[in-house]
Amino acid sequence: MAVLVFLLIRESLFTGVFGLAGFAPLLLPRPMMFYFGRHFMAGPNPKARQGYDASWALPEVRFANRLITIVWGAVYLAEFALRVVLVYTVPAQVVLVVSPILLGANSPEKVSKAVIGSRRSSPSVPHEVRQAPVVLQTHELDQFSIGH
Repeated sequence: MAVLVFLLIRESLFTGVFGLAGFAPLLLPRPMMFYFGRHFMAGPNPKARQGYDASWALPEVRFANRLITIVWGAVYLAEFALRVVLVYTVPAQVVLVVSPILLGANSPEKVSKAVIGSRRSSPSVPHEVRQAPVVLQTHELDQFSIGH
């Protein structure tokens, strides 16, 4: 029985660990998603990395990075928990059919876009924040560059 449980849960072990690991960096000065964003937005370009790092001075950037980190961690943990519940409550055949759908439906990217989209359309959020890009482009951060 334990082997079957492990085989049915193994696809979610990474998501469970990644979900837990997502919350720990919230205690650090910059959350995990800031570094992922920098890697994908600025790459190895030192000037782009400097601009991306300078964006941390903006409250919206800090809020968005922390929010996205929380959303990704929560979605991954929820996916893991739901799969564990399914493994113990429904037949293995059902778990095998539902699991790929579950992971695709709970994509953190989709959830992040929904959360940020709802925040941008909320009447309690100032108009200028709603109109601000979710991820700032490097050329928009030149004015925040350190040493200029």
